[in-house]
Amino acid sequence: MPSGVLLVLSKDNLNLNYGKVKNIPIIISQGTIKKIYKEKHNISLQLLKKLDNEIRNSVMVIDSLTIPGSKVVVLEKLHNNCNPILVIIKQEKSGENLIVNEVKSVYDKREFQNFLNLSYKLNKKIYKNKKTKQWLLRNGFQLPTRFAKSLVSSNKLT
Repeated sequence: MPSGVLLVLSKDNLNLNYGKVKNIPIIISQGTIKKIYKEKHNISLQLLKKLDNEIRNSVMVIDSLTIPGSKVVVLEKLHNNCNPILVIIKQEKSGENLIVNEVKSVYDKREFQNFLNLSYKLNKKIYKNKKTKQWLLRNGFQLPTRFAKSLVSSNKLT
């Protein structure tokens, strides 16, 4: 595949409405795929081939700590090392006469609990869906009481 090629993962936001992800097409660049698979993150080709379905079956969305307007999508599937897999989506990237959401990275997140706690502490919005609570419990995350209570009581954690 020639460098600079963009692949369309989906014509919509892959059921990420619960995370306030704009309902526009989601793309990924050839360079990002190469970085994810070969150069940096060692994410399996099998997962990348099904990335659209994995995103569709995500368990939560978190507003990015570092990139304003970007979203961190937490996949239900865990990496081989049992770390959660995160997908970074830059919203509303402008290109030649089009606006899309772009997958900027996919990687496993060590110390995920610390990431969640920091997101909560910094008042980043954490959006849940019907799978969130069970996924957190099944994977043994220890969350602060305030965080756990808000997880049960609302769709949006702030």
